[in-house]
Amino acid sequence: MKKTKVIVVMLASLFGPQAVWSAPKGAADKLTTEVARVNDEGVSVALFELALKDQLQAGAQDSAALRDSIRTQLVLQTFVAQQALKQRLDKGSDVQLRIELARKSVLATAWQQQWLQDNPVSDAEVQSEYAALVTRSGDKEYQIRQVVLRDETSARLVLDQLKGGKKLDELARTYSIDAASKADGGLVAWVNPAALIAPLGEVVVKAKIGQLVADPVKTAAGWHVLELVGERPFTLPPLAQIKPQLQQSLAQRKLEAAIQADVNKAKIELR
Repeated sequence: MKKTKVIVVMLASLFGPQAVWSAPKGAADKLTTEVARVNDEGVSVALFELALKDQLQAGAQDSAALRDSIRTQLVLQTFVAQQALKQRLDKGSDVQLRIELARKSVLATAWQQQWLQDNPVSDAEVQSEYAALVTRSGDKEYQIRQVVLRDETSARLVLDQLKGGKKLDELARTYSIDAASKADGGLVAWVNPAALIAPLGEVVVKAKIGQLVADPVKTAAGWHVLELVGERPFTLPPLAQIKPQLQQSLAQRKLEAAIQADVNKAKIELR
């Protein structure tokens, strides 16, 4: 029996604004009250409110136009689904498998949302995380230029070319696998070392401006040949300004840890 590592990607903004509807408040009423009918099949208020809530959580602004658009989409979706049922497409093996995948996805998301509601991030946890971030961040931020390669051999060949007089920006445009910096000749925007992929942060703070780092640096992204371009003072934003981001980061880490702990207890066989 083997255990498998589970990586959970938490959906952003899980708890957004709640939909407001003038229909009766009871759950049963919402299921029986309709916003439309399509060939004698009702589109319930409950379904409409759920679709509206999803749009609001995604950042849409509530308006009459948004509600009309959602109702139209539900009507069209209901109609097309009816056509699929008439052709018995729901009996196809691929369709049944996709329905099962969708069911598991919805259930997994519902469990995550419930766990987050039952295990909120405390103010003490946020304050502790902020204090640790202050320590990791230090008082400077840096700008680097880099070429990222897939393996150490390629990285050392690039380093040899640089020592032979080649320009780092030219080599970055030619060889780097880092799409974010390649077009800019390997130049990375000003960044705090705590935000760099490990162990780049530790290397950068020890580097000297205008000089190549002597050896390629291995990270999860590849092998980095880099030089320090500049440094400047840095002050971490106050806690109140970044508290939502810290809460979300902590919630995600706690959720992933909780799921991993349960997975480690489960009977999982990879075949």
